[in-house]
Amino acid sequence: MTAMLAKGYDMAVVVVLDYVESLATFFTHHAHDEVNVLYAEVCDKEHTLGFDIEF
Repeated sequence: MTAMLAKGYDMAVVVVLDYVESLATFFTHHAHDEVNVLYAEVCDKEHTLGFDIEF
């Protein structure tokens, strides 16, 4: 399952945010345009994993 989702890539993007509201800013900020383009090319939205972990 993991190899299928990786599509031959050996990388991951890890985003650590202080607030869930920051997630909207992360995806819409102009500084992240290149990352958003790469994400759209590489990732299937139905196979993207997100975790809400609190310590």
